[in-house]
Amino acid sequence: MRYAWLTDTERGRLGGARGQVLGALSGWLRKQDRAAAQRPDRLVGNSTAVRDRIRRFYDRDAAVIHPPVEVEALRSDPAPERGSFLWVGRLVPYKQPLLVAEAFRGLPQRLTMVGIGPQEEELRARLPENVELRGWISREELEGLYRQAAGFIHVGEEDFGITMVEALAAGAPVIAQNAGGARDIVRDHIEGLLLDEPSVETLRGAVERVAATEWDRQALAERAAEFSRPRFVAAMRQLLAETMAP
Repeated sequence: MRYAWLTDTERGRLGGARGQVLGALSGWLRKQDRAAAQRPDRLVGNSTAVRDRIRRFYDRDAAVIHPPVEVEALRSDPAPERGSFLWVGRLVPYKQPLLVAEAFRGLPQRLTMVGIGPQEEELRARLPENVELRGWISREELEGLYRQAAGFIHVGEEDFGITMVEALAAGAPVIAQNAGGARDIVRDHIEGLLLDEPSVETLRGAVERVAATEWDRQALAERAAEFSRPRFVAAMRQLLAETMAP
């Protein structure tokens, strides 16, 4: 259904015969989906971006309840490694791992990339000397990388973006695309930097600005706490109570 409504955005995620079939059926799928969306008593989006889509596609209002993120385990006291940046995600085009790696070429900062996916071979062939690509790692090792990071990068457009919250919980400022769920998580120049049009040049500049700025890691962790599991549970309970009230 995402492909039916967001054909341009989703084209990079689903191609070939499946993409052609869905493209041909998109009008019919939209009609069926819009009819189905009128049946629930309440709709909930996981970000304001999704709520806006619900209004645009279904002509209905929706509550916004952000997903639960396990933030407590990521709280960090030690200082991060200066100049150490982190990227976490699947190696797929819309997450732009090739762009992120290229932006670090020649920079004094270092980047660790964690992920697997169809672009792995191409990415490994083009990695700059100051960029390390790790494949599948344990959760414990990933949490350690979050704590060491002086900055986190996520320039793919997401419905929400849990990894951005995890980075903030560990005290790392976030460089993100000014779109989708990032707008709910990162306030520009407060928890990090938002880029209107991510490119090698704009990302390089953002990395240098983040590296040159002293960030309040405790304040970043407090921001992440706004997306904790207890807050999600409380919000869902309130919504259910309101929906079921006579």
